Amino acid sequence: MVFAQVLSQIIKEETSPTQLNFRRRLLNHTFNAYSRNILIGPDAYRLENILYNRFNPITKAFDTGWIYNAAAGTIDTVSDSVADRWHGRAGPLPNKPTCGFRGDSCPENMITGSTLGVLIAACLLLPLTLAFTFFRASR
Repeated sequence: MVFAQVLSQIIKEETSPTQLNFRRRLLNHTFNAYSRNILIGPDAYRLENILYNRFNPITKAFDTGWIYNAAAGTIDTVSDSVADRWHGRAGPLPNKPTCGFRGDSCPENMITGSTLGVLIAACLLLPLTLAFTFFRASR
């Protein structure tokens, strides 16, 4: 459809439908389609706006919170009430893990639990390793 619009424009202007004329009218041009506008960028890729939606449990539908404007390269907020909706939370997820990025902020009970897990695993693997070694030696 986009190519047909460009070709129609070239024919209306009564210019030569060469590759250069065709490319000149195709790139960096916004085409009006039935469903939405289509922008062809300078590198011949299609640039489309992207809608970011959040689920609304009351209406059982998705509400648009943000729109990525492909031509400008920006994200625009459509609705603050949708953008600030966090189901089951007071805000977004924290940017820092529970134990920190290096494990230095772990609560004391988590360190004890992980140490206990390593010790139990070692106690289970040691007899298995010894049994396997004894079995191989006896053959």
